[in-house]
Amino acid sequence: MNTSLTKKPFLDYESQIQTLKSKNLLIKDESSAIDILNKISYYALINGYKDCFKNSSTHLFINSTTFTDIYNLYLFDADLRAIFLKYILVVERHIKSSISYHFTSTHGNGIMHYQDFSNYDFNNIGRAELGKMLIILTKFRNICAHGNRLFNTHLQDAILDCIAHQKLHIPKKDSLYACGKSDLFAAVIALKYLLDTADFRAFYYELKRAIKKYHPSDNTLKSMGFPINWMSILRIKVH
Repeated sequence: MNTSLTKKPFLDYESQIQTLKSKNLLIKDESSAIDILNKISYYALINGYKDCFKNSSTHLFINSTTFTDIYNLYLFDADLRAIFLKYILVVERHIKSSISYHFTSTHGNGIMHYQDFSNYDFNNIGRAELGKMLIILTKFRNICAHGNRLFNTHLQDAILDCIAHQKLHIPKKDSLYACGKSDLFAAVIALKYLLDTADFRAFYYELKRAIKKYHPSDNTLKSMGFPINWMSILRIKVH
């Protein structure tokens, strides 16, 4: 019999709490934890975020891990989704508007002009660079819009090496940048290039406030692809 198709037994909220405690998770306020599970669901909260807090050898929660730790990571990720979605949509609207207005005013609206790649220049970004940035922003936007886990997502696509990587002194491994390529920080870099100065500053401070509010661990920030000096991105010039 295929055990993967076997139905798991139903667990009420009290049983869910006991299951978590048996796996070394500390739960100080069981009533509050039940309210959270009722609001979010065991699957979305625990199955969605438990891996960051588990010992890979024992499959138990790391000592001193609390239910609140998992819930705070869930809330942090939700804030990240809202922030990134907001500003990725700003980029999309800007590019659509720019193409519609400036392109046609300069080159006309004939099909032959749209197909001529030499007619495109966004903030001195090359065609290949822009294409990769838009691809990853679109994929991250879809993750945000569907409410999927965002913070430690790594895409199969990557942005190209750019001056932002150099100016942030991002370390390399085997001649490849160790972060800021296909992770969430790659989206930060893309937004740095594609948002205007005021919008990027607003994005940066919303992101910084979320990080200050939830105090994600160094490991969490590393899984997001954020280098230690990530805040320097506000000051660097990329074009």
